[in-house]
Amino acid sequence: MLLKDGHVLAWGTNEFGQTGLGVRDFMIDTPQPVKKSIQVLLNNNEMDLTMPPLLLNNSTYVPLRGIFQQMGVNVRWDVPSRSVIAVKESTSTTLILNSVNGQTTVNGKVITTDQKPVFINDSVYVPLRLVSEMLGAKVEWDAEAYAVKIHSN
Repeated sequence: MLLKDGHVLAWGTNEFGQTGLGVRDFMIDTPQPVKKSIQVLLNNNEMDLTMPPLLLNNSTYVPLRGIFQQMGVNVRWDVPSRSVIAVKESTSTTLILNSVNGQTTVNGKVITTDQKPVFINDSVYVPLRLVSEMLGAKVEWDAEAYAVKIHSN
């Protein structure tokens, strides 16, 4: 809905007015202001992601392949365990994200978290801060620019 003052309102599947995401955990009955898309910057360069970042439970989620490939990480999907296995050769880091039980394994050490991969429109989304920091990157949120900045070697 376009207001006379130029603001846009939307009814969406989440508190940010995002629609068409295939997730129905949460529905807004009244129109809400539409927020601009989250930018993701890797070493000050905007990342070219196949699908847009999402805010889920106050965490930024990004498409797995897009973020990992641009960070120089090899990725494979293990069907039997429903896990993502990511290996960053330059730091000898192996990250395993289990979509069922929420366990994250980094170089053999198990970390239990409530942030687990989610499937949205045939894409696997992962929590950006969790996976970036586990792979040795630093992450900061720029509220003014509505951007997540990742600093990685």
